[in-house]
Amino acid sequence: MKQNSNQSNHINETESFDGTKIMNAILIILFISLLLFGNKDISGLTNAP
Repeated sequence: MKQNSNQSNHINETESFDGTKIMNAILIILFISLLLFGNKDISGLTNAP
């Protein structure tokens, strides 16, 4: 019984970890995109003069 319970917990942890990992990846990609757009604007203003 104890072993079966541990297996179920492990499966649930794995699924939760995968979901969190995907969400973090999406947030990181969006955050980097914003940084890249911001850096592009700054670079354009800096390179203009």
